[in-house]
Amino acid sequence: MNTLEQPSHEHVPEPGVLPVEGVTPDMTEDMDLTPPKIGGYDSGTRSALKEPSLYLSIAVIVIANAVCNGKTPFVFWLSLVAMISVAIAFHVVAERFLFKSKKEYQFFAVPFEGVFVLTFGSILPGLGLLAYSVASICNSHQPNVVEVLGKMALLLVVPLFNFVVWSGVRRGYLSRPRYIGLMNGLALGLSASWTVIWIKTILFHDTSCKLGWMLLLCTSPFLLFAAACLSVDLWQKTEPNIRRITTTFSILGCLLSVLFVFTPMVRGFVLQTQLTDARKLTGAPQESAISFLRSFATDEDLRPAKYPVSGFALAELLLPNRGLDTGTEFDRDLYFKITGKSYFDVDSSKSAAIESDSNAVSPVVGSKVPGLFLTKSHLSGNIDAATFSSSVDWMFTFHNSSMDAQEVRGEINVPKNAVLSRATLWVDGEPRESAFASTRKVQLVNQADINRAKDPLLVTMSGPDRVFFRLFSLPAHGGEMKIRLGFKVPLETSDGRICAMELPKLLSTNFYPPKRHRVEFTTPDLPIKNDSRLASVKNGQGYALSGIIKSVDWNKNKSALTVLRATNVKEIATLDSISKQPRFIIEKLRELVAPAPKRLVVVVDTSASLKPEFAQIKAALAVIPTRLKSIVYLAGEHKEEKETDVDKQLAIGATPATEKEKEKEKEIPLLAIPLAEAQAKLNSELFVGGQNNGVTLREAIEVAAEQPHSAVLWIHGPQPQTLNTSDATALDLVHNVSLYDMQIVPGLNTIPPALKLEDVSNLITSRIINHESTVGDLKKLVSGWEKGVRSLAVVRTVSAQLPDLPIVADKTVSAQMTALWARQEVSKLMESGHEPQAIKLASTYHLVSPVTGAVVLENAAASKYVDLRPGTFNDAPSGGGGLVGAPVDPRYGQSNEVGQLADFGYDTARDIARMLVLISAVLSMLVAGAYMKGQKSITQSVIVKAVLLVIAAPTVIHLMSTFVINNFGGLGGGL
Repeated sequence: MNTLEQPSHEHVPEPGVLPVEGVTPDMTEDMDLTPPKIGGYDSGTRSALKEPSLYLSIAVIVIANAVCNGKTPFVFWLSLVAMISVAIAFHVVAERFLFKSKKEYQFFAVPFEGVFVLTFGSILPGLGLLAYSVASICNSHQPNVVEVLGKMALLLVVPLFNFVVWSGVRRGYLSRPRYIGLMNGLALGLSASWTVIWIKTILFHDTSCKLGWMLLLCTSPFLLFAAACLSVDLWQKTEPNIRRITTTFSILGCLLSVLFVFTPMVRGFVLQTQLTDARKLTGAPQESAISFLRSFATDEDLRPAKYPVSGFALAELLLPNRGLDTGTEFDRDLYFKITGKSYFDVDSSKSAAIESDSNAVSPVVGSKVPGLFLTKSHLSGNIDAATFSSSVDWMFTFHNSSMDAQEVRGEINVPKNAVLSRATLWVDGEPRESAFASTRKVQLVNQADINRAKDPLLVTMSGPDRVFFRLFSLPAHGGEMKIRLGFKVPLETSDGRICAMELPKLLSTNFYPPKRHRVEFTTPDLPIKNDSRLASVKNGQGYALSGIIKSVDWNKNKSALTVLRATNVKEIATLDSISKQPRFIIEKLRELVAPAPKRLVVVVDTSASLKPEFAQIKAALAVIPTRLKSIVYLAGEHKEEKETDVDKQLAIGATPATEKEKEKEKEIPLLAIPLAEAQAKLNSELFVGGQNNGVTLREAIEVAAEQPHSAVLWIHGPQPQTLNTSDATALDLVHNVSLYDMQIVPGLNTIPPALKLEDVSNLITSRIINHESTVGDLKKLVSGWEKGVRSLAVVRTVSAQLPDLPIVADKTVSAQMTALWARQEVSKLMESGHEPQAIKLASTYHLVSPVTGAVVLENAAASKYVDLRPGTFNDAPSGGGGLVGAPVDPRYGQSNEVGQLADFGYDTARDIARMLVLISAVLSMLVAGAYMKGQKSITQSVIVKAVLLVIAAPTVIHLMSTFVINNFGGLGGGL
């Protein structure tokens, strides 16, 4: 133990000097035994306002409250006033009643295990936390200096206080016992509170805080031990009257620190209670809870995994099931109701580093699988403006670096009126084409107990214009598999000359997509207005368009390829490439003139995302002509106040026996108001939370369909509610309705696909208005109504006779025209209720449709088992499987074109840990050397202590840092 050896002979003190226990004659020779003045003690009772300890406690109170409660002003001021009042009361009571005593003085005995307390309770934790803080500041972009310094102070406060207390005790006397006692109490209370939190995180694996704060939690037991040892010195080895001072202010420090740590927990507990009510209750109680959360909850409260807690808010880790991070459909929709934002929205400041849209999680696909990557993405195909058709072959190469075999799942947004007509899986290096059949038949593969180690590629439609693919059993430890999906895509044109082809796009995946995609297309027409990264090269009679498209640009709807049509031919034909009987597919370019609407129904979204735009919306409504006799619906939540029996059960915490017993909420009739009244009613206070527009929009469409030549104008923001196809009901429509979709705030919108499912009569014609200016867009729309809405459309028909038209002989173009015609015919058959004929036609023409799918089986036995026969395709360029990035192990680096796969935070944290081990080894040797030098004789006990000190410190630092990094991740983006 680090104590001075006591001489056996007794020492007789000099006259006038008090005897000091544990002080030898040799020590007193070098000591100034004149008792120093003790502030606020030798001079008697004095004003509490003159004590530095009061201002230290107030400073700590202000800093802690600013960090904990700064985002809630009311709680901040209430907590600040209450805690400062407690601190002042402690000081006043102490000065008036506790410190009236006679003047006596003694030196302290040598501190309890001083060198070990200093090493493990101050130096090593302090250096580790300081190193992390410096690394975080260096890696952060545009840090808030005040906030960063405040967080650094919180990280280092306990090691610093322990050092100051140890230093005061080591000197042998306390010149400011209040000051030292308060510091010790703060260190003791904070480290004890953090130790409790650390134990909880270890037992329940709640790790939603950043590495620096988790490092603080892991060191808190050492800090607590040091503070407790110093408390023993202050409380047990001090002259009784001074002991009363240090003990009192240690208690004050403990009380304040516990209040600092656990006060934010009260706020978190209240918010979590309201979240529970919003989950379980219905009707008015649920609306009340949602309203409360809109007023007080921040995004950090609702998404703790996305915004890890820090500082004194670490006490919120003690709350179970915090926030809305469960990822259930209900929680995602509840998050939208509260905030008006999608659950999958990402911080705009980080949008350049991650793929926002492709990071979305759908119920069909699921969440990302660590170690599962798309390492090669290559799109190739043909664009033919003469026939307004194109083909796209999308090659995927997947890489699995995890330790288990994985299933690859993804959802692709297919361009309007496009169709998937090809699916290929590479088996043992050889391409194997898919078989097409009814959705039920291809899904039998999932149920068949055959060759489970090598299961097939399955492709079906998950919704309107959405294709879902599922690749089974990607091998572990670097396994790779390659697939190809082929699409036939119609070209869009507004003038018959400029034609644009929209590319398919990944909507959601359980793998990590690349940042760049290789693009290679051929076309006989001149490419124009394309991305600057795509190079156009003259190639014989046509052009080659190739280059790189970044995922960020792709997700911003910059994925259209545009060409200039070289011919004015409006009718053209080709031989049906699939039919056994000779027949021809005829294409005609027709101009359609839609009559101007005579009646307009307007739906205005009142979600919080549109609050900055409400003035523009109000001005836009003034543009609508009075002749349209417009009515307006303000979209929001309208629920019946009457509670069902199930509502009452939920209100008292009971759970219904089954889901079938749960009654659906009945909605009261929605009331439309005249246009003039809506303009007067619109104000910024109406736009709160996230309002589900689905119910209101359906009501508006049905009302508009009561009369012919009616239109619905929908002005809205994101609508990311979960699309549940099982709840779809048919719309009650009488006449055709034109729906003008004006989304003025970008974001996910799931309502249009739901409307397509519910429009069984196919009476809704939808048109998306590209947003530039709300008022300007509406002026253009109204102007088009005055002149009549004109558009160009390609009409495809079939004829058994050879038409007197130009005939397309190119097999690739012929296959494009044939597939697009077949897709159109399948839709007509389904709309008329002829599903068996639709299945037969789609299977014959190799199309994935709402009633058919594609499957690739890896052995002949499986094909016979489900009665499927793979097809053969030669209708489109196969593509070379262009390389965009190399398959690398993400632990060691990346190709420049794949995108960042390595975890920079992990590597940086590992380097910091290694540096800390080295520093601790050097410091341990220096401390051990100083310890041995200070001993009068080198005994075996002294040598053992020195060796243990040199070995123990680096070992503890290494084990602790390894545990933290392996369990809690990398730096995580700052303090």
